[in-house]
Amino acid sequence: MDFKQLNDEFRKLEKNAGKETSEALLNIMEFKMSEFSQKIENLESKFDHLDKSINNTNRIIGVGLAIIGILITIFQFLG
Repeated sequence: MDFKQLNDEFRKLEKNAGKETSEALLNIMEFKMSEFSQKIENLESKFDHLDKSINNTNRIIGVGLAIIGILITIFQFLG
C-alpha cells in the first residue's frame, strides 16, 4: 500500500469512528432525557398530590368559617 491508500483508509476509519461515537453520544443523551422525564413526572405527581391536599384543607377551613359565621348570627338573634 502506498501513502495515499493508507491515508484514504485512515480517513474511512476516522469517519466510521466518528459516526459510532456520535451514535453512542445520542444514545446516552436519549437515556439521560428519559431519566429526566421520569423524574419530572414523579415531581409532577407529588405536587399534584400536595395540591389536592391543600384544596381539601382550604375547603375544610371554608366550611368551618361558614359554620362559625352561622353560629355567630344565630347567637346574635338569640342573645
